[in-house]
Amino acid sequence: MLRAGLGILLLAGALVTGLVTGCDDDRAAITPQALAYVAAEHVGTPELATTATADWFDGFDDDAVGADLRYGRTETDYGDSVTVTIGTLARPDLTDCDRTEGLYSQGCDETSRGTLRWNLNDPQEDPGGIFVLVPASDGQTVMVTSHGPRLTTDPREADLPVSVDTAFDIAHDDRVDGTTAQDVVDAGADLPYWSDSLDLRSARVAPGLDRPDRKDIAMQLVSSAENSTLRWRRQYTYLEDIGDGRGYTGGIIGFCSGTGDMLVVVRRYTDARPDNPLARFIPALERVNGTDSHRGLGRAFVRAWHTAARDAAFRRAQDAERDRVYFDPAVRRAKQDGLRTLGQFVYYDAIVMHGPGGDASSFGGIRRAALRHARTPAEGGSEVAFLDAFLDARTRVMKQESAHEDTSRIDTAQRRFLRERNLTLRPPLTWHVYGDRFHIKRASR
Repeated sequence: MLRAGLGILLLAGALVTGLVTGCDDDRAAITPQALAYVAAEHVGTPELATTATADWFDGFDDDAVGADLRYGRTETDYGDSVTVTIGTLARPDLTDCDRTEGLYSQGCDETSRGTLRWNLNDPQEDPGGIFVLVPASDGQTVMVTSHGPRLTTDPREADLPVSVDTAFDIAHDDRVDGTTAQDVVDAGADLPYWSDSLDLRSARVAPGLDRPDRKDIAMQLVSSAENSTLRWRRQYTYLEDIGDGRGYTGGIIGFCSGTGDMLVVVRRYTDARPDNPLARFIPALERVNGTDSHRGLGRAFVRAWHTAARDAAFRRAQDAERDRVYFDPAVRRAKQDGLRTLGQFVYYDAIVMHGPGGDASSFGGIRRAALRHARTPAEGGSEVAFLDAFLDARTRVMKQESAHEDTSRIDTAQRRFLRERNLTLRPPLTWHVYGDRFHIKRASR
């Protein structure tokens, strides 16, 4: 989660080795969505991403392509921003520290990775900011921007949510160029958090799974599959290794020590309550991220998790991360596809299990596979036919993982609702998971 307040602008580019010719069928023109997909891999999943424009300081020609990722965005606040832009720089003098007086000129350094400029915070006028520039291939430049905390010192010495090095890492990512791999473009096209507008009003959407009573049903459905109970609020304390290669799985939707979301939850909790029983495990969670290791965690971590679950601040941290990474993006993408409440839940359950990424075994790849067989309702297709195709694609992915080869959460739950044409998830609901029968008589109030 980015902290609010600072305008950080980082501008960087990376030389691309080799020439791309028209004979390379695996390359395609870069898109704003593809840029957002790459940036999110470095920085984390945003609440929303949209097309960015680079004309705010007249630094780029009209050929620029950009994405703007927003973190902490609400109906009254645009939130913090990370943008990635590539195009022809209209002001090449910006790379020269001896020139361009007045534009981020309080500090400047021509580093080995590019030209770094910055302004410090002016409480009356400007929160401060930085940017870095390096010419890219074909006369273009890659720009990475970030808005976070107020800048009061050299940005390389500041504790920024997106560091200068991270911005350079994005800019030097081989996939960020005028053309990129076709699978990157495809993954960008499936982003569940993409929006055509940054308008604050677009945060308000028609009721669906985000209605409080339907959201409670969604949580009960997920809990029936993840924890064999409808009492999902008791799962804040849940923590175990289920043997799926993701380390510890815990909390209300199964945050994992091996995938990074458990680390984010603990960090969020620590921001709210620094003196908490889990804070001391943050270094260990950082080390095991990307692995199934328990090193530095073990029984002491399990006990601390159970203790923390009694704290409302920890439960709020779990709720917030669930909504930011899984629930809100799933509902938003489903509504854009014209899906009603059942379809929104189908997307949410898929993102919870498979993650919001764009590879073949993540949500984006599953949706892309479904689109090869059916159109979404937004494209004029049948809602039932598209959901059938989506569930088919997801079933194939689940059967490739031994920990998820039981597909009853689809076969005797989601498909049952689909066969019943209960596209609004209207109670009463009856379903089976792993042979257990579950029933919701009425929605909560």
